[in-house]
Amino acid sequence: NICQICLDMVKQARDQLQSNETQQEELKEVFEGECKLIPIKIVTKECIKLADDFVPELVETLSSQMNPQAVCSV
Repeated sequence: NICQICLDMVKQARDQLQSNETQQEELKEVFEGECKLIPIKIVTKECIKLADDFVPELVETLSSQMNPQAVCSV
């Protein structure tokens, strides 16, 4: 049924987020690209460091709080 399909899809997405290093690298590249738009080098370097530190936490938070039952009850 449609509910079971939804649950399976959300579980797969959560598992993918938790295990896929490529996605983390792609996110880092996006954030670092934005940081490089800052014209002040010292701020750019700090921004890149923050992005590198932040991305793993962001992915962990997203994947750990992606509750299939909550998502599929909408």
